[in-house]
Amino acid sequence: MLKARNGVRYPASVKERAGLLRTEGMTHREIARELGTGTSTVYVWTKGIHITSAQKQAIDARKNKHRMSKFEKNLA
Repeated sequence: MLKARNGVRYPASVKERAGLLRTEGMTHREIARELGTGTSTVYVWTKGIHITSAQKQAIDARKNKHRMSKFEKNLA
């Protein structure tokens, strides 16, 4: 990783990995956590990549699972 005037420059391999993870159905936030980058950076790298309806449903299921566990913690 090189430091440039306007921030960090990531190698092409990191950008390619972001694209691969997006095509596998990961969210921008999940990819950013995995790669140690910013969410907006991942969004720019993966802007043209579309995910399938099944992948969107899987993302929603993960979100709902997380929301339910948070809700259950608040009840306890």
